[in-house]
Amino acid sequence: MTVVTKLSLIQFLFTLIFSVVVTFIWTGSHGFSALLGGLICAAANLFFAGKLFFGRHADDPKQILRQFYRSEALKIAFTFAMFILVYNLIEIEFMPFILAYSFATFLNWLCLPFLKD
Repeated sequence: MTVVTKLSLIQFLFTLIFSVVVTFIWTGSHGFSALLGGLICAAANLFFAGKLFFGRHADDPKQILRQFYRSEALKIAFTFAMFILVYNLIEIEFMPFILAYSFATFLNWLCLPFLKD
């Protein structure tokens, strides 16, 4: 299992646990909003990894860096598009939505140093 897969799995499990806790504390609508926020984060990371690792492989360091930046830019565009879609198509509770997204994103920084191939 790759580091990206492990990280996405951790984010997904955190999102499930967080959304269940939010549901018990507030309402099902709040829990669903938290679920969507966390899923956007995990999906964006998988999208980034797919663009970076499953595309053309470059040997030149400049091309590798360019590919990384391109993948990150596409990830940001993907995330922005998902935020707009969810916000316009689904009635969400903003606070649990953005908290779940933020916490799942924070897991990148927290867990990445401890994950190994």
